[in-house]
Amino acid sequence: MSALRVGVSSGLITPPVGVPMAGFGARTEVSQGVHDDLHAKILLMESGGRRAALVTLDLVGLKRDEMNRLREIVGKHAGTDPTNVMIGCSHTHSGPSLKPNPMSSLPVKEQRRLIDEWLRSLRSTLGEIAEEASENLTEARVKFGRSLVTGLSYNRRKTIPEGVCMLIMETGRMKDAVREQYRTWGMPPELVEERAVPGIPTGPIDPELTVLRFETLKGKPIAIVVNFSCHPVTLGPSNLLISADYPGYLRRLIEEAEGATLLFTQGASGNVRPYYSERSFR
Repeated sequence: MSALRVGVSSGLITPPVGVPMAGFGARTEVSQGVHDDLHAKILLMESGGRRAALVTLDLVGLKRDEMNRLREIVGKHAGTDPTNVMIGCSHTHSGPSLKPNPMSSLPVKEQRRLIDEWLRSLRSTLGEIAEEASENLTEARVKFGRSLVTGLSYNRRKTIPEGVCMLIMETGRMKDAVREQYRTWGMPPELVEERAVPGIPTGPIDPELTVLRFETLKGKPIAIVVNFSCHPVTLGPSNLLISADYPGYLRRLIEEAEGATLLFTQGASGNVRPYYSERSFR
């Protein structure tokens, strides 16, 4: 069996203040500051003369054309074909948008300039850290673990006995939202109260958290890949500060504890969101 070698590197991809933010249609303004930096991480793996790269970005997402362009850049600098490059975005709703926000007071032309400036920086950074990861290749072994994490996430789709599926953004509003629906149907008040219980989430979630741990042959951690399914929306549309949201907090926590680079990959988050809904950085 061919030996496994891995290399890891990271870089900052925090956009300039004033860039429009992605994730909420209700946002009417561009970013006003930075709460915590956004990162790009690259894990390069080599075995049997073949290389593959996993790239994680603190972004809501990317258009296909830009995604393919970044894969070309990483492949070129990491010494592998672009088809061997996988890019995953954390899906933070407090990161930059690739298109201007026409509702903002900042002129669209200026927003476009900031977006283009940031994109050039993103491409350059990915090229640089891909080269660094290639230079850092070291023989390694990999371990796998998983656990069920409950009490952190819920499905915002609530199906009531009558077969109607409702979109309810906050758990605290579920019972009231069900009541409102029943009232619009002209249901008697006493029946409304009877049927609105319980006002709790009932939709499916994926509670499994999976971990890949790459370490040297002596057991020193190199990189940790974590996958979990939950929208990074602990902050709402009123937030105008750039943030990696909970994946960024998780990364800082694990990197400090383990001394290894953490790459967060988003799972099948669909309508799954955090129970935490105070809409603050606390």
